[in-house]
Amino acid sequence: MNGARRGTHVPRNSSVSVEGRRGVAGLPCCDSHRASATAPRTEGWTKNMDTTVVDVPEKGRFEVRIDGRVVGLASYHVDGGTMTLPHTEVDPSLGGRGIGTALVAGVLDAARERGLHVLPYCSFVRHFIQEHPDTVDLVAESDRPHFGLATADR
Repeated sequence: MNGARRGTHVPRNSSVSVEGRRGVAGLPCCDSHRASATAPRTEGWTKNMDTTVVDVPEKGRFEVRIDGRVVGLASYHVDGGTMTLPHTEVDPSLGGRGIGTALVAGVLDAARERGLHVLPYCSFVRHFIQEHPDTVDLVAESDRPHFGLATADR
């Protein structure tokens, strides 16, 4: 795996495991989420493939893997209590199958577990947050207007 350390696999809808090796400031050095990639009915797509989101901090990115193969990534960097998310990408041949959504959900789960706010510069991440209001709190209230996430009561 190109030297990437792997964390504990947990169900996608569970909290991120923080047991095991620790990174800087007591944060896990590598988190991993397992998601069931139950995709739309499309020829050539195998239902329930083993989809995993893995933090690879030495590369400054999360990777989404299907059956161990990297098929997408979300680049990031952390400064203090904020995770900046400038870019995501998924193999275009796998587009429309929920892989990007699983990736972003895993990244935001990890940010929440680490107590970080996020700066969603990536439009895909912003769209995910807009579509999942339970994740808006990950963007600091003062940053929300900048990303078009201002609350309706303003």
